[in-house]
Amino acid sequence: MSNADGLKKDGITDVQLQEKIPQHLRYACIYWVNHFEVANIEGTELMNGLEKFVDEHTLHWFEVLSLIGNLDSAHRAIRAVIKLLVQLQKSTSSDLHQLLSDALRFISKSYAVINRSALHTYYSALPFSPTSSLLYLELWETSPTKRRIASHKGDSHRVSTVGFAHDGRLFASGSVDETIKLWSGGDGSLQVTLKASGAKLEA
Repeated sequence: MSNADGLKKDGITDVQLQEKIPQHLRYACIYWVNHFEVANIEGTELMNGLEKFVDEHTLHWFEVLSLIGNLDSAHRAIRAVIKLLVQLQKSTSSDLHQLLSDALRFISKSYAVINRSALHTYYSALPFSPTSSLLYLELWETSPTKRRIASHKGDSHRVSTVGFAHDGRLFASGSVDETIKLWSGGDGSLQVTLKASGAKLEA
């Protein structure tokens, strides 16, 4: 699916995209890591800013990169920052390093579906991330899909696998209680629950 197709599916026009994501914001989202690499990263102010960005805006960043067709740059940026932080272990927050590591795993696992549609960042990728990850714990509370999915997710059995339709319209979750749930890729709502007695659930 092309980026244009993804935008149509997300209900976003080119005019809206240009208005909401101007050139200076696009530049910042793609190239901020280049500036970070040559900055004095031992400075407290810069490190505090990085921690605030990672803590509060990681998903927003992935969303924008998906919308502008540059999601590939997320992998390189996160790896570059982690590499720099490893050199400053004694003066770096362990939570920051863990959040970045979780973010790298998150985008690596969910790249295909988020690249198809930015909304999948919130509606399918985050809800089915490992609940023990710091990224999930930090960002699920502020996710726009929490209330929508929590009623299905909160009292359910552990999800063992998740699979996505090629067109991104549906995704399925398989649980250890041998049920399969089909979810809308558009708004994250539960569509149907199926019983798969004795079946081995694999994505």
